[in-house]
Amino acid sequence: MRPRTALAYLVLSLVSVASNLTAPFFGIELLKAIPTALLALEAARATRAGYGRWITVGVALGSVGDFLLATLSKALFIPGLVAFLVGHLAYIVAFGRDRDETALVRRAPALLALLLYTACAATFVAVQNPVVDGEHVALPVIGYVAVITLMTGLALVHRARTALIAWGAVVFVISDSHIPINFFVLPAPSLPLIVSGYVTYYLAQYLIVEGACRESAARS
Repeated sequence: MRPRTALAYLVLSLVSVASNLTAPFFGIELLKAIPTALLALEAARATRAGYGRWITVGVALGSVGDFLLATLSKALFIPGLVAFLVGHLAYIVAFGRDRDETALVRRAPALLALLLYTACAATFVAVQNPVVDGEHVALPVIGYVAVITLMTGLALVHRARTALIAWGAVVFVISDSHIPINFFVLPAPSLPLIVSGYVTYYLAQYLIVEGACRESAARS
């Protein structure tokens, strides 16, 4: 990734995170979506053909999800979830293309921890049985957890000369863990959790795209 693009992303991400410390204002949804939109443009420019197309789609759909979830409307929670879900499916296609079979052994502890997380998260959601606009959404949320688990697992065994992609996927799981707590557990969203959720999210997307750019440059 070009240094100026990385710097612009850092500044835009910090502005977006800082916006959580103010009262909601007109255009805040767009402000939160701009950083990942910038990453999508960089991914389209700097990643290799075929593989990079799926990375671009994944982060671009993340930008759509950013916009929808930033409204804090429970009516838009499921559409936002769907945007991220399809984005993860795009990442799955990208990471599943080049697998390193030896990584199954080298990263076995991380893969087992991921499976344990998935089981705990699915159980938590099933017990909470969250409701959005009068509809129980446990099954869609569990489905999302399963998809991000598959995405992260493939990222961990993806053949690349950099570990940034794997780290990005792991940080993505950490970031997404903030959402059900804020939406379904706490009586009102927690500001520290909102801030840390955004920080880890922007970091995750950056690591994935930066890793994809480095991988593409190395293969060129």
